[in-house]
Amino acid sequence: RFARDTVEKLKSIEQGGASCFNQVGGLEIATTETRLADLSRKLGYASSWGIEGRLLDPAECKALYPLLNEDMVLGGLHVPGDGLALAARSVQLLIVRTSAAGVAYRGPTPVLDIEQANGRVAGVRTPDGIFPADIVVCCAGFWGPKVGAMVGMAVPLLPLAHQYVKTTPVEELKGRNELPNGAGLPILRFQ
Repeated sequence: RFARDTVEKLKSIEQGGASCFNQVGGLEIATTETRLADLSRKLGYASSWGIEGRLLDPAECKALYPLLNEDMVLGGLHVPGDGLALAARSVQLLIVRTSAAGVAYRGPTPVLDIEQANGRVAGVRTPDGIFPADIVVCCAGFWGPKVGAMVGMAVPLLPLAHQYVKTTPVEELKGRNELPNGAGLPILRFQ
């Protein structure tokens, strides 16, 4: 639900006709029977949360992602609603929007605690003192769970390391990854 709400929010933030979410879809492939069975389980789990997805055969995977070696792939899980968050762009646009509405931002300032009174937020304690506030927005990224804990709220984020590969230009991808949103093929996952 948190991920789905985030996608909807990012799609609603746009400037010049370009949103902050590039909905290219996702394709997780399987090269073993065990992994293929796991993708079926994942599809069932996603479906239970209302996330659209479909299991694909090797030819369908290849049609969706032409650079795949079809002979190695047994199948895949395609989630068309998946995509890439354009995080920096969304934050910049939200700062402009919320600043115009009167929100004040303080740069790198540690949050030591969130003051409460009568079951409500009353302020934010920092090394520079307490800043009164009746609304606090957590912009702590993967430190969000730590900030949420200050008010007894679970923030469902888990920092993970992701593999990242950068290559020289790939001729077969020419024209597919143009800006402003970049990627044109689904996010490929091979676990």
